[in-house]
Amino acid sequence: MRPNYLFQNSSISEVLDVRGSQCRQKVDTIPRDRFLATPLDDLVEFIVADMSIEPLVIYEDRMNREQTEINIDVAGWPGRYTRGTGPWLVSGIRVVVALPYSGDSNLWDICPNTFGTMPPFGDVRSDAVEMKFESPLDEPLERIKDRLNDNLRMIKQYLTWQRPSIDDFNRNLHSIARSAVEARRTRLKSTISSRFCWTFRSAIIQTLRTCVQSVFSAES
Repeated sequence: MRPNYLFQNSSISEVLDVRGSQCRQKVDTIPRDRFLATPLDDLVEFIVADMSIEPLVIYEDRMNREQTEINIDVAGWPGRYTRGTGPWLVSGIRVVVALPYSGDSNLWDICPNTFGTMPPFGDVRSDAVEMKFESPLDEPLERIKDRLNDNLRMIKQYLTWQRPSIDDFNRNLHSIARSAVEARRTRLKSTISSRFCWTFRSAIIQTLRTCVQSVFSAES
């Protein structure tokens, strides 16, 4: 059974850089009239609430376990004499431990800036990470407990490594959002001012044309 390793995709630095860009894009997607009518502080708080990242928190005290009997193919296992490629089936058990968590489930895929050579494993569900262990019945079942404890230790270590980057991002998000809102307001004010100047210039030109036409008409 090949484990599904956690924290093995994009680096957290890359993910947070993209998140910062998405924050600026989020500001630009707010409808123009609503944007101009909403106080600056309210816009900033709206962006912060929408774009902040909830770090992962695990709950070991709420873990539950399911155990089933299975047949295990031990062909090629270290310490076992088997001929050929198998399968060589022996009686065994499968233990599935569900570890509840809260936070952004996408973070289970994100590698922290500090990491180890052997990451933890598990299958991510909407509210829990499932860790599966298999063992032949003729081997000490204490090994499953040892593997579980080792995996939990590594999960906690990776979450500890991941947390400072998330906290820094959330702490700086208010400043990122405010800068994005102020930049868009400046652009919109510049556009409105340019349109006003163009409209005013056009009106003057039209007025002058009308006056000239009136003068020529009077002379005729």
